[in-house]
Amino acid sequence: MARPRKSEDAIAATREALILKAQEVIGAEGLGALTARRLAAEAGCAVGSIYTHFPNLDAVIRQASLREFEGLRRALETRRASARTEGLAPEATLLALAEAYLRFAQTRGRNWSAIFEHRPADAPPEWFHEARAAPFRIVEEVLEDLAGPEAAPQGARALWAALHGVESLASAGHLALISAPGAEELARDLVQGYISGLRARTPAPAG
Repeated sequence: MARPRKSEDAIAATREALILKAQEVIGAEGLGALTARRLAAEAGCAVGSIYTHFPNLDAVIRQASLREFEGLRRALETRRASARTEGLAPEATLLALAEAYLRFAQTRGRNWSAIFEHRPADAPPEWFHEARAAPFRIVEEVLEDLAGPEAAPQGARALWAALHGVESLASAGHLALISAPGAEELARDLVQGYISGLRARTPAPAG
């Protein structure tokens, strides 16, 4: 007699449990602590069950990373909406988004760091690229008012690279080696310096 097939709800619940447990392990101990055996033990299932729901462990980690990008997108969207309510100018909005990024990254800790430590064997699918790009688009929209639509995409990534460097050094306890100010103050200086550079490159209106 054939075994009854699991319902779609049960399959989805198992997948969700595996992703959440992966996030828990990574958040508590880092990406290196997550193995298929450890994940199965935490989720209360056999190792083979993981591969029933995911092609490999990289796919589980990628789903966990997806949650982080979605969380960052929500955090930036919320701050952007409040900046609009407050009537902030683009420069102040950009500073507010930078601070929101730092708070998110610091709150997520190892879960956020794991995204950049993960080295999957296969190339990311299109949906992952889309999730990764979504937070940048929020910053790009603000930068368009300062740098124009052509320069905004590169500007958003340049700012993120600088902020990510500050946050990574701060998280590792190494920021004091290169800078006396804390992460928030240094990030503010970086963003303000970028804005000053934009203003210097923008021609003055003819009068």
